[in-house]
Amino acid sequence: MSFHPFSARQTREALRTGSVTAQDEMRYWLVSSLVWLFYYYHSAWVGLQWGWFLLYDVLAALAVLWIGLHEVFKANGGASGRDLIYRLVPLSVPLGMVVLVASQVLYWASWYVAPWVINHQSFRDPAFAWQVIQFFIFNGIQIWFWWRLHFHISKLSTPTHV
Repeated sequence: MSFHPFSARQTREALRTGSVTAQDEMRYWLVSSLVWLFYYYHSAWVGLQWGWFLLYDVLAALAVLWIGLHEVFKANGGASGRDLIYRLVPLSVPLGMVVLVASQVLYWASWYVAPWVINHQSFRDPAFAWQVIQFFIFNGIQIWFWWRLHFHISKLSTPTHV
């Protein structure tokens, strides 16, 4: 195993010698995704929406991340797969661009439309209704991202594309 999440020097040497396995690649991507997920929740939720729903939201996001990555890992051939990171990074760019645009459109649309729909006449707790909407938007986009990544990795892993 050549998984060294706290040492760039050891990771560089493992990459140079070719000892990074498919499972190591999955671990690197998982840790990278967890770091970015932490950044997202730290900047968007902590302090703003602190409460039980935050815990539920984080657990759901972690579950989607783990299931998505595991399915993509299996679609790439599992432990005997090859080039997982090499495939994940380039495919994540165009998918990430779609996610970026879609999330911005949904965010700004919800920002301007929400006051008309989410108010004290339509919901007893408008702040909670807003949290639920954001929960479904974020996790829905995350599910879409992993679904499309799985589709493209599966296509690459078929014998006609290898």
